[in-house]
Amino acid sequence: MSAIVSDKAIGDLGFDRIRSVLAGLCHSDRGRELAQVIEPTADLEELRSRRTLHEQARRLTDNAGRPDLQCPDLRPALLRLSRGEPALEPAWLLQIASAEEAVRQGLDLIKEVKDESKFGPKARYLEGLLGYIGGIDPPVVAYQQVVEGNSDLKLYDVDTRARSDPPAGVNTSNWEWEPSISGDWLLFARQTNSAQFVILRSLTTAAKVVLDQGRRFHHAGQVSDDYAVWTRCGKTACNVVRRQLSTATDTVLARPADRFQYGAAVTSTGIVYVARSSPKCGGSVKIARFFGAGDAADGTVVADLGANGWDLWSAYARENDDESVDVFYDRLLCGGNKADIYRVHDPHPGP
Repeated sequence: MSAIVSDKAIGDLGFDRIRSVLAGLCHSDRGRELAQVIEPTADLEELRSRRTLHEQARRLTDNAGRPDLQCPDLRPALLRLSRGEPALEPAWLLQIASAEEAVRQGLDLIKEVKDESKFGPKARYLEGLLGYIGGIDPPVVAYQQVVEGNSDLKLYDVDTRARSDPPAGVNTSNWEWEPSISGDWLLFARQTNSAQFVILRSLTTAAKVVLDQGRRFHHAGQVSDDYAVWTRCGKTACNVVRRQLSTATDTVLARPADRFQYGAAVTSTGIVYVARSSPKCGGSVKIARFFGAGDAADGTVVADLGANGWDLWSAYARENDDESVDVFYDRLLCGGNKADIYRVHDPHPGP
């Protein structure tokens, strides 16, 4: 039986309407996002798995009640804090408190589910409470998984649908996050109690390179073939750094004196895309390109998010067969809880 449901069948079923209804029943922004992209399937094994998941969830709520997991999107607040902006307003603090309560209830729920005497077999569908996509080098996807307050990295093969762990030593008791994958290399960040690290690790050997580290914000960007990029924030500014792996050469990208640069993505030829803004979240954010055809030393602006409070956290560059580049980024609203995925198409980036 084919596992693919045609677009015509989806339209005839009115599946967009079904998605909207499901999204309206969700209690969190993340739940609504997942509901809007759910896809039907004709794969018998997947249908059985989904049915089992539904039955476990129904049994759980019948026995334990339905928790109020109203969890706001904290990415705008985190972006502000990473830039060292002043203390958050009361509205932000209330959102953080709400998120903390949602996570607490979720962890309590998991603890109850693990009580086999109360609910029967453990509901393993709650093993991955939170997941965040990182990068893809087809057919392998690298992503972040948060379980009971611990963040680790996972690999998923799209062809075989097999999930696996990266090599030993990648995941620790610390917070590993923001993975990107290209060939043999896995790029990611690690946060400990005293420092933040940007690390490049081989998937087939024991080779490991600590690209950068410091007490302030360090954010892994993207690895692509011979290049890796990341964000390094100091006391007064944020910069993007590009490493050419074959020569171990680091380049700090030039920026205007009154601007921060962050959220970097890179192509296999070393072309870099960065977000550029004032220190304030949503401060006239632009996307600039470096090392493309005719680019100035301080980059070429290829997109403008406008002076309307929109910003971004991270970006990902995809190279197309016609030598154009699509830059995907998570556009978020400062002071709110809305975030979506947007794309900038760069038709002629150059070499």
